[in-house]
Formats: sequence, structure tokens, C-alpha cells
Amino acid sequence: MLRLLSVGVMVALTGCYQSVVIETPIETPAAAVGSDVTVRGEVLNIDADPMAYDGDAIISVRDKEDRTIEILIAARMNLCLAKDLNLFGDLDEGDYIEVRGELVGDGEIRPCESESHYLRQVEASN
Repeated sequence: MLRLLSVGVMVALTGCYQSVVIETPIETPAAAVGSDVTVRGEVLNIDADPMAYDGDAIISVRDKEDRTIEILIAARMNLCLAKDLNLFGDLDEGDYIEVRGELVGDGEIRPCESESHYLRQVEASN
């Protein structure tokens, strides 16, 4: 009887332990895809070549947490609701920008779909 009770306790404890184990991701995203986010940082690179075939230009930006964020600028900026996208042509590496847009992927932001979206040049911040 004691042996049966011991086995029963071990099975119960094992079952409890397994039900408590929860896998958590190593890195939890700050915002969900589809949400609007604002990023400020230094322009590292500008790739306008995809615009030649109706693709998105890519502005690579380093934010204050030293992450690289890609800002996707639609080739047909005139169809976007975002403000000041025409600034894109005046940007250079080393400039500082602030952008508000939709998070469309891991580290990818598209300022286009809303009148609250924008691209603006800002002063460097510490």
C-alpha cells in the first residue's frame, strides 16, 4: 500500500511540474505587428533602387537602443496618407529622423496608411 501511495504521489508531482513549465520567448517584441510606432534615430543607409521597379525604398536607422530599424518608403508616395514623405529625397547618411508608421515586420516600419504617419528630420539626441 505504501509503495502504491509513493508511486501515486510521484505521478501527481510529475504531472504538476509538467503543467507549470511554460516556454517563453527569449525576446518579446515591444509592439505588435500592425500597430503604429514612432522611431527616432540616425540614418545609416538609404537604398532607393527598389523604387525603380515599384518597390519600397529602405532607410536603415539606428535607434537609441542601438537597434537597426528599416523604414519602408513606398514608390508611390503620392498614394500614402503620411506627411512629409517627400523629405525622403533630401536625406543623407548621418541625418537624424523621426518616423511614425505601421510596424509591418520585425524591425520594419511603413509610414503610409494613416494621416498620423510621418517622416521628419530632427536634431541629434543623446
